Amino acid sequence: MKEGSKLQAFLLALQTSRSVQDRYAENPEAEMRRFDLSRSTIAAVRRGDRAKLWWILTRGSKVRTQVGHVIWVAKKRSKR
Repeated sequence: MKEGSKLQAFLLALQTSRSVQDRYAENPEAEMRRFDLSRSTIAAVRRGDRAKLWWILTRGSKVRTQVGHVIWVAKKRSKR
């Protein structure tokens, strides 16, 4: 399983499961290890490194291409 998929599973569980939220509040690092996240990913979560987390989530997936198209599209002029 790729690191991005593991991180997605962790974030989804953290958002939807009250028991995961409680365990995360008690010991965040142990809960992330429970989802088999790497040390560098855990460190990025703890630091709040958005750029690193975004890179992990989008590396090797179709989301990267789609997001790139959406972000870099110029606003079109309206026709009169």
